[in-house]
Amino acid sequence: RPLIIATLVGTATSAMAADTGWYVAADFGQSKVNETKGDIDDALTSAPVTGLASSFDDSDRSYGLVAGYQLNKNFAIEGGYIDLGKFNYSATFTGGAFGPGSVDAELKASAWKISLVGILPINDSFSLNAKLHGLYSHTEVEASGVASGVPGTASGSDHSWDLGYGVGLEYKFTPQWSVRGNLDRYSKVGSNDTGEDDYDVWSVGLKYNF
Repeated sequence: RPLIIATLVGTATSAMAADTGWYVAADFGQSKVNETKGDIDDALTSAPVTGLASSFDDSDRSYGLVAGYQLNKNFAIEGGYIDLGKFNYSATFTGGAFGPGSVDAELKASAWKISLVGILPINDSFSLNAKLHGLYSHTEVEASGVASGVPGTASGSDHSWDLGYGVGLEYKFTPQWSVRGNLDRYSKVGSNDTGEDDYDVWSVGLKYNF
């Protein structure tokens, strides 16, 4: 009986140890800002300008680095950095109060984040998860243009506290290495100075469990 009890205790201890511990992960994917070309066009045409032709690249590459600690098989906490990308707007106009002229603008966003992770194991290798993010974000806007032959520039940057959420899946192909996929939304990132926008990020990544 002592041998049986010792074996059971050892097995349980090993199982609990496998569900806890430190890890790091690197994620790479694509981000999309949920501001439309029409939103920016409306701001310009309210100036007003006429003969407007514009383009807006609302997606870019994104990457993130995190370190985390798994508390048990159902919960973990992560902290890290995410680059949400750069987004470019360009327009020309032929007339109106400020025409003819042109405008080029760039929006950049990034954040430090801490995340609470809920984990649903499906089997020994596969699991689903949901995340709640707290963000300390940094956004920058830079613009330059020419109106009626007169050049000008403008810029703004700010930090803000924001929230986000996401879902994901993970497949562990060795005891140390996992591949994971994530879909996250970061909400109302920015401020009145730079504008508040939602960002959607699809990513895949590698995770190493210590």
